[in-house]
Amino acid sequence: TMINNVIAHCLDITDRKLEEKRTQDAENRLAEAIDNMSERIILFDADDKFIFCNSRSRKEYADVAHLLQPGVSFEEISQAISEIRGYGATPGEREAVLRKHLEIHQNRPSGHELKTNDGRWMQIREYKTSEGGSLVISSDITDRKMAELAVRESEETVRAFLDATFDHAALVNADGTFRLANRPMANRYGFTQQELIGEPMFRRPLS
Repeated sequence: TMINNVIAHCLDITDRKLEEKRTQDAENRLAEAIDNMSERIILFDADDKFIFCNSRSRKEYADVAHLLQPGVSFEEISQAISEIRGYGATPGEREAVLRKHLEIHQNRPSGHELKTNDGRWMQIREYKTSEGGSLVISSDITDRKMAELAVRESEETVRAFLDATFDHAALVNADGTFRLANRPMANRYGFTQQELIGEPMFRRPLS
Protein backbone atom coordinates (compact mmCIF):
# COMPACT_ATOMS: atom_id res chain seq x y z
CA THR A 1 0.00 0.00 0.00
CA MET A 2 1.07 3.65 -0.70
CA ILE A 3 1.05 6.03 2.19
CA ASN A 4 0.80 9.71 1.35
CA ASN A 5 2.41 11.94 3.92
CA VAL A 6 1.36 15.55 4.20
CA ILE A 7 3.40 17.98 6.27
CA ALA A 8 1.68 21.20 7.16
CA HIS A 9 3.51 24.24 8.52
CA CYS A 10 1.57 27.15 9.97
CA LEU A 11 3.17 30.52 10.61
CA ASP A 12 1.49 33.38 12.43
CA ILE A 13 1.99 36.48 10.22
CA THR A 14 -0.39 38.73 12.12
CA ASP A 15 2.35 41.13 13.24
CA ARG A 16 3.72 41.43 9.72
CA LYS A 17 0.26 42.13 8.29
CA LEU A 18 -0.42 44.74 10.98
CA GLU A 19 2.90 46.44 10.22
CA GLU A 20 2.11 46.44 6.49
CA LYS A 21 -1.27 48.01 7.24
CA ARG A 22 0.29 50.66 9.47
CA THR A 23 2.81 51.47 6.74
CA GLN A 24 0.08 51.67 4.10
CA ASP A 25 -2.08 53.87 6.33
CA ALA A 26 0.86 56.22 6.95
CA GLU A 27 1.58 56.44 3.22
CA ASN A 28 -2.09 57.17 2.50
CA ARG A 29 -2.17 59.94 5.13
CA LEU A 30 1.01 61.46 3.68
CA ALA A 31 -0.39 61.33 0.14
CA GLU A 32 -3.61 62.95 1.33
CA ALA A 33 -1.72 65.69 3.17
CA ILE A 34 0.39 66.46 0.09
CA ASP A 35 -2.69 66.48 -2.11
CA ASN A 36 -4.41 69.02 0.14
CA MET A 37 -1.47 71.43 0.46
CA SER A 38 -1.91 74.94 -0.93
CA GLU A 39 1.47 74.77 -2.68
CA ARG A 40 1.82 73.28 -6.15
CA ILE A 41 3.89 70.09 -5.82
CA ILE A 42 5.30 68.13 -8.76
CA LEU A 43 7.66 65.13 -8.60
CA PHE A 44 10.04 64.15 -11.42
CA ASP A 45 12.23 61.06 -11.74
CA ALA A 46 15.98 60.85 -12.33
CA ASP A 47 15.41 61.25 -16.08
CA ASP A 48 13.47 64.46 -15.46
CA LYS A 49 10.17 62.82 -16.37
CA PHE A 50 6.87 63.55 -14.62
CA ILE A 51 5.76 61.12 -11.91
CA PHE A 52 3.17 62.83 -9.74
CA CYS A 53 1.53 66.13 -8.86
CA ASN A 54 -1.03 67.16 -6.26
CA SER A 55 -4.56 68.44 -6.90
CA ARG A 56 -3.50 72.05 -6.46
CA SER A 57 -1.05 71.67 -9.34
CA ARG A 58 -3.68 70.17 -11.62
CA LYS A 59 -6.07 73.00 -10.78
CA GLU A 60 -3.44 75.73 -11.18
CA TYR A 61 -2.07 74.27 -14.41
CA ALA A 62 -5.39 73.08 -15.85
CA ASP A 63 -4.48 74.58 -19.23
CA VAL A 64 -1.52 72.17 -19.50
CA ALA A 65 -3.17 69.25 -17.70
CA HIS A 66 -2.66 67.05 -20.77
CA LEU A 67 1.10 67.28 -20.11
CA LEU A 68 0.90 66.29 -16.45
CA GLN A 69 1.31 62.64 -17.37
CA PRO A 70 4.05 60.07 -16.61
CA GLY A 71 6.89 60.31 -19.09
CA VAL A 72 6.52 63.99 -20.01
CA SER A 73 9.73 65.93 -19.39
CA PHE A 74 10.32 68.82 -17.02
CA GLU A 75 11.35 71.02 -19.96
CA GLU A 76 8.16 70.29 -21.93
CA ILE A 77 5.95 71.15 -18.97
CA SER A 78 7.98 74.26 -18.09
CA GLN A 79 7.88 75.53 -21.66
CA ALA A 80 4.11 75.06 -21.91
CA ILE A 81 3.52 76.86 -18.60
CA SER A 82 5.86 79.69 -19.65
CA GLU A 83 4.03 80.21 -22.94
CA ILE A 84 0.60 80.26 -21.34
CA ARG A 85 1.44 82.19 -18.16
CA GLY A 86 3.67 84.70 -19.92
CA TYR A 87 6.90 84.84 -17.90
CA GLY A 88 8.04 87.83 -19.97
CA ALA A 89 6.44 90.48 -22.17
CA THR A 90 7.90 89.23 -25.48
CA PRO A 91 8.75 85.81 -26.93
CA GLY A 92 12.43 86.67 -26.48
CA GLU A 93 11.96 87.52 -22.80
CA ARG A 94 9.94 84.35 -22.24
CA GLU A 95 12.67 82.27 -23.87
CA ALA A 96 15.32 83.92 -21.67
CA VAL A 97 13.28 83.29 -18.51
CA LEU A 98 12.71 79.66 -19.53
CA ARG A 99 16.43 79.11 -20.20
CA LYS A 100 17.27 80.60 -16.81
CA HIS A 101 14.61 78.46 -15.14
CA LEU A 102 16.02 75.29 -16.72
CA GLU A 103 19.56 76.28 -15.73
CA ILE A 104 18.50 76.79 -12.11
CA HIS A 105 16.68 73.44 -12.22
CA GLN A 106 19.92 71.65 -13.07
CA ASN A 107 21.58 73.13 -9.97
CA ARG A 108 18.99 72.07 -7.40
CA PRO A 109 18.45 72.41 -4.51
CA SER A 110 17.52 75.91 -5.50
CA GLY A 111 14.95 78.64 -5.14
CA HIS A 112 13.92 81.60 -7.25
CA GLU A 113 10.99 83.90 -7.94
CA LEU A 114 9.02 84.51 -11.14
CA LYS A 115 6.52 87.23 -12.01
CA THR A 116 3.66 86.42 -14.38
CA ASN A 117 2.14 88.86 -16.84
CA ASP A 118 -1.02 89.07 -14.72
CA GLY A 119 1.02 90.57 -11.87
CA ARG A 120 1.33 87.49 -9.67
CA TRP A 121 4.60 86.41 -8.04
CA MET A 122 5.54 82.75 -7.74
CA GLN A 123 8.31 81.30 -5.57
CA ILE A 124 9.82 78.10 -7.02
CA ARG A 125 11.76 75.77 -4.71
CA GLU A 126 13.41 72.58 -5.97
CA TYR A 127 14.88 69.68 -4.03
CA LYS A 128 16.84 66.67 -5.24
CA THR A 129 15.47 63.26 -4.21
CA SER A 130 17.62 60.34 -3.05
CA GLU A 131 16.94 58.59 -6.39
CA GLY A 132 18.24 61.57 -8.37
CA GLY A 133 14.83 63.01 -9.22
CA SER A 134 13.46 66.36 -8.19
CA LEU A 135 10.62 67.72 -6.10
CA VAL A 136 9.31 71.08 -7.32
CA ILE A 137 7.23 73.23 -4.94
CA SER A 138 5.60 76.44 -6.21
CA SER A 139 3.97 79.00 -3.92
CA ASP A 140 2.01 82.15 -4.70
CA ILE A 141 3.83 84.93 -2.81
CA THR A 142 1.97 87.87 -4.40
CA ASP A 143 0.60 89.14 -1.07
CA ARG A 144 4.06 89.09 0.50
CA LYS A 145 5.62 90.92 -2.44
CA MET A 146 2.88 93.56 -2.34
CA ALA A 147 3.45 94.04 1.39
CA GLU A 148 7.21 94.41 0.81
CA LEU A 149 6.52 96.97 -1.92
CA ALA A 150 4.21 98.93 0.39
CA VAL A 151 6.92 99.01 3.08
CA ARG A 152 9.53 100.20 0.58
CA GLU A 153 7.24 102.93 -0.73
CA SER A 154 6.46 104.02 2.83
CA GLU A 155 10.16 104.16 3.70
CA GLU A 156 10.90 106.15 0.54
CA THR A 157 8.24 108.68 1.57
CA VAL A 158 9.75 109.00 5.05
CA ARG A 159 13.28 109.21 3.61
CA ALA A 160 12.22 112.05 1.30
CA PHE A 161 10.71 113.89 4.29
CA LEU A 162 13.87 113.41 6.38
CA ASP A 163 16.13 114.55 3.56
CA ALA A 164 14.05 117.69 3.10
CA THR A 165 15.02 119.01 6.53
CA PHE A 166 18.38 120.41 7.63
CA ASP A 167 17.75 119.32 11.22
CA HIS A 168 19.05 116.05 12.67
CA ALA A 169 16.22 113.63 11.88
CA ALA A 170 15.87 109.85 11.92
CA LEU A 171 13.46 106.93 12.09
CA VAL A 172 14.36 104.50 14.89
CA ASN A 173 13.40 100.83 15.36
CA ALA A 174 11.82 99.52 18.55
CA ASP A 175 15.23 98.12 19.63
CA GLY A 176 16.82 101.58 19.45
CA THR A 177 18.70 101.07 16.19
CA PHE A 178 18.48 103.43 13.23
CA ARG A 179 16.08 102.46 10.46
CA LEU A 180 16.47 105.65 8.42
CA ALA A 181 18.40 108.87 8.93
CA ASN A 182 19.04 112.05 7.00
CA ARG A 183 22.51 113.27 6.07
CA PRO A 184 22.97 115.69 9.03
CA MET A 185 22.18 112.89 11.49
CA ALA A 186 24.52 110.45 9.73
CA ASN A 187 27.30 113.06 9.67
CA ARG A 188 26.84 113.63 13.39
CA TYR A 189 27.54 109.95 14.07
CA GLY A 190 30.39 109.75 11.56
CA PHE A 191 28.62 107.40 9.15
CA THR A 192 27.07 107.58 5.72
CA GLN A 193 23.27 107.31 5.72
CA GLN A 194 23.47 103.68 4.60
CA GLU A 195 26.13 102.79 7.18
CA LEU A 196 24.07 104.25 10.01
CA ILE A 197 21.18 101.83 9.40
CA GLY A 198 21.22 99.21 12.18
CA GLU A 199 23.56 101.19 14.42
CA PRO A 200 22.36 101.95 17.99
CA MET A 201 20.93 105.43 18.44
CA PHE A 202 22.17 105.72 22.00
CA ARG A 203 25.87 105.44 21.20
CA ARG A 204 27.77 108.67 21.76
CA PRO A 205 27.79 110.79 18.55
CA LEU A 206 31.00 112.43 17.35
CA SER A 207 29.51 115.91 17.53
